[in-house]
Amino acid sequence: MERVVVSLDPVFQRIGYERLERPFAATERVIKGLLFDCQMCGQCVLSSTGMSCPMNCPKSLRNGPCSGVREGCFCEVNPDMKCVWVDALNGAARMKLGQIKISVVQPPVDGTLRGSSAWLRVAREKALAKRREAPAPDPGKFAIARTFPQARAAEPATAPLAVEPQAAQHGQAAKELPRGHAAAANAVAAPESMGAGRTTPFQRLKPYDPIVHAPLAPPSGHKSASGLEHTLRKGWFAVTAELNPPDSADPGDVLAAAEPLMNVVDAINATDASGANCHMSSMGISSILSRAGLGVVLQISCRDRNRIAIQGDVLGAAAMGVSNVLCLTGDGVAVGDQPGAKPVFDFDCMSLLSTLRTMRDESKFLSGRRITTPPQVFLGAAENPCIPPYELRADRLAKKVQAGADFIQTNYVFDIGMFERFMARVRDQGMHERVFILAGVGPLPSPKTARWLRANVPGIHIPDSLIRRLEGAAKPADEGKKICIELIRQIREIRGVAGVHLMAYRREHLVGEIIEESGLLKERIAAREAERSRPTDGRGKG
Repeated sequence: MERVVVSLDPVFQRIGYERLERPFAATERVIKGLLFDCQMCGQCVLSSTGMSCPMNCPKSLRNGPCSGVREGCFCEVNPDMKCVWVDALNGAARMKLGQIKISVVQPPVDGTLRGSSAWLRVAREKALAKRREAPAPDPGKFAIARTFPQARAAEPATAPLAVEPQAAQHGQAAKELPRGHAAAANAVAAPESMGAGRTTPFQRLKPYDPIVHAPLAPPSGHKSASGLEHTLRKGWFAVTAELNPPDSADPGDVLAAAEPLMNVVDAINATDASGANCHMSSMGISSILSRAGLGVVLQISCRDRNRIAIQGDVLGAAAMGVSNVLCLTGDGVAVGDQPGAKPVFDFDCMSLLSTLRTMRDESKFLSGRRITTPPQVFLGAAENPCIPPYELRADRLAKKVQAGADFIQTNYVFDIGMFERFMARVRDQGMHERVFILAGVGPLPSPKTARWLRANVPGIHIPDSLIRRLEGAAKPADEGKKICIELIRQIREIRGVAGVHLMAYRREHLVGEIIEESGLLKERIAAREAERSRPTDGRGKG
């Protein structure tokens, strides 16, 4: 088909490609709709997704599957529907080079191309190449093609270069903006006293006010001024925890929620409407915690904002002193308390990672426009090692590393055997040497809560043996805490794990006890003392 269209280029030029668009699109819709249930996004990736159209995913993921796949490989959003991306992975396994192609990070969908013919577009580009003519310049299209070069090489329709007859043209020349502050030479402060004379061996930055202080500058060899990155690159076992976001506009409520975490973690995650429920925004929480001198991980869900808003949010967050960003696809709106909300999913976590890496490393927006001061951020992603398809979860982690992830925080790990098998696959691919992996843990308060989580929250796997243990305990809450401590000790011994991520929803007061009783606090104190006692070369260096 493609060769025929390319050979007819002289005729099509006389007719005009714009006139041909409608009949070609109608023909393509019928043929691909019957064969593949094609949704006509205009950026066909069928040969890269096992001949399964990803636009049938309720989240419109271009890089799946998400971390909410249910038992039996059913969809998180529509439990009666098989996961589109599990079908894609199975299809790719049967195709020549299919598994290589499906491992490539795909760009986000270009909304201006919906309903148009991908066949005609690719043929037009190849005809231009045959005539040795370059496509008409479009800064935005060229920028996306540069950001996702492997996707374009495998499937040109994913990041087209040729000008679209009906597409609006953007790409105004970027204006030079005056710089504000000069970069600070040494922005990362040593851990300091926290609270009433108490010191902590965990990382803490100085309080940061963007009006008063110069922008945070990364130390040599680092990507950000993040205390979390500092800890991980030292080889210390890191600890992060989630903050329970308040349903309030009072900043004091944020600081009160953070109080139990201040002395025992390297960074606090500011969740972004987790579970598709509305709370104070992750941006607001991050700003408050940064000004209080606490390390923060800004979570960004692709569910609620488009690419324009997200790129702007990251610039704003970096300006406020945020150095860690966790990229998430996000839960479907149906699981939250406002199921009538409109989901966005303009990005998925991988296209978001690739975009933010381009912003940081190349000082450019996804449109190609120049950023005068790029966001110096440590990029993270989530992974769920305990849901189907189990054998491919390490491959998905590798794809996130390819997209730009510097660290990974996993979902809850309650099945240590399953997690060990996941980590073995991660090590087989060498990913433990390319990304820092923090295993998710948390205390279960009761068997009833454990059953509810397993039945109602997609992506959570809790073995029957743990539930029976909680049922048989005189004090289930204490037993849940004991199980969490045991899991941390076991996880600590698994090669390739760089830390733990504690999720103790409405039980944050237990985090300090868990870190101390698990031995992590003692281990960190010893690491600090060893660092202080290390001899120096006279210049303050060991």
